[in-house]
Amino acid sequence: MVNIADILLKSFLLFGACQVLHIILWRIKKPKIYPLWLFSVFIILPLSLFFLFCIIKTVLTGSLGFGFNSWIILFSIFLCHAGLSGIYAHYFPIIIIYSPSLEILKIINSKMPAGTSYDDIHKSFFNNQKILEPRLNNLLKSGVILKKDGIIYLSEKGEKIAKLGLLYRKIVGLPPGKG
Repeated sequence: MVNIADILLKSFLLFGACQVLHIILWRIKKPKIYPLWLFSVFIILPLSLFFLFCIIKTVLTGSLGFGFNSWIILFSIFLCHAGLSGIYAHYFPIIIIYSPSLEILKIINSKMPAGTSYDDIHKSFFNNQKILEPRLNNLLKSGVILKKDGIIYLSEKGEKIAKLGLLYRKIVGLPPGKG
């Protein structure tokens, strides 16, 4: 019988192992083509190790020894892992590449709990209304920042995003303000 909780747990463990490996490798040498790097670490490596395991098991025992249910479970684990990996790969550029939105959050975060004014953000960072206005409007609409009496604050959601983004940059060895 297929146990969904077991599949999810094993998927998260596989993803976590790949995540740890990714961080270690990233800290040793940052890749030049990170999408290929992510695909290699999160998809190619686990599949390669699985196929290597199957070959070694078959050579040593003369049989692969997996029933149909085992294949369904293994496929389900990998499918969930691939989904997690895809989401991670999709959001990875937000963390490693220069992000004006993250820069706005960092500026506001540095002024918390008092918050800061639009003009302070503008003076600190932007000189171009074409960059600042759409970003601020997007952050306001998404509930990441709040504006009251001309003062801009991080929402609870914004504080979490800013802290998580900065923490992850620190984990992978990136300085707070550089990609």
